[in-house]
Amino acid sequence: MLLAITTGTPLIGQADLITLVSSDGLYAIDAFVQQNEADTAHDYSTDADSGTDAVLQIDYRAAGANSQVQGLLSFNSLFGDGPNQIPLGSTINSATLSLWYVNDNGNNDIGMYTLTQDWNEGVTWNSLGGGIVEGSNASWRRILNWGSIDPLTVTVDVLDEVADWSNGANNYGWGFINSNKNGLQIAATENTTGTSGWHTPKLTVEYTAVPEPTVMGLITFTSMCMLVKRRLTKKLDEVKEPRIGIIL
Repeated sequence: MLLAITTGTPLIGQADLITLVSSDGLYAIDAFVQQNEADTAHDYSTDADSGTDAVLQIDYRAAGANSQVQGLLSFNSLFGDGPNQIPLGSTINSATLSLWYVNDNGNNDIGMYTLTQDWNEGVTWNSLGGGIVEGSNASWRRILNWGSIDPLTVTVDVLDEVADWSNGANNYGWGFINSNKNGLQIAATENTTGTSGWHTPKLTVEYTAVPEPTVMGLITFTSMCMLVKRRLTKKLDEVKEPRIGIIL
């Protein structure tokens, strides 16, 4: 299910707000890849292991080498001409990603990346090309540190990347890499805790649609016609109005 909350169809040049609350894999996808299970896909579905256990693992799951577990998340249908989509080329005024922090990170850092390689929920460590690798399939974005309190809803300012996607960059979502072994978990899109997808990933974007040149031309033409009409009406009124004069 996808809950999409908008303020209505925006007028050209006016801002609109859209909030996408994803669940069951619609409009947003997620998965995690595990280094020591390099050819195994890790995802949840309603027909398998979902519910409150549906979480994104971002961790060093096992002690020793080859133990990284990295998370992936994408609102992959964010842009387009359909319902609950943002028109490409729109000006992005603000964008916030909200995540439900199921298991705390022990006050350790998390690296957040924008992914530059396409993927789906069948992704594995090997199909991704050896996990998330900066400069290969990902670009560095920011360090996150959510402290050691859980459960907790956390928000991330993602204005820069959403603006890039609106301007034509490929939208493959985000990747997350943990800096420590501490069992970090984030509620996945299939998580059923709470009501109406309360705990699933949520993306809120305020945007201003930019009119296409043909639309702008039509607006300009219409405005000119209205101006000419007003002037003609004024002239006609002046002609019809009787003039009062004094005859000497």
